[in-house]
Amino acid sequence: MRRVLAFPVLALTAGPAAACNICHSPTSLGVRHLLFSHDFWLNAAAVAAPLPVLALAIVLVAREPRR
Repeated sequence: MRRVLAFPVLALTAGPAAACNICHSPTSLGVRHLLFSHDFWLNAAAVAAPLPVLALAIVLVAREPRR
């Protein structure tokens, strides 16, 4: 039971992200600059747009009757 509870806590910590050398590269800085620049809300909408479609697909598959 402790392992089940420890996983969300460890997943939400910043330790693994701080160790990522790709996250601190010049390319990632450029990507972050482009994503968070003046078109932030447009970029956020473009990134979030597929999520309802994926959620609908998951719901449809989960509601499919089992044989």
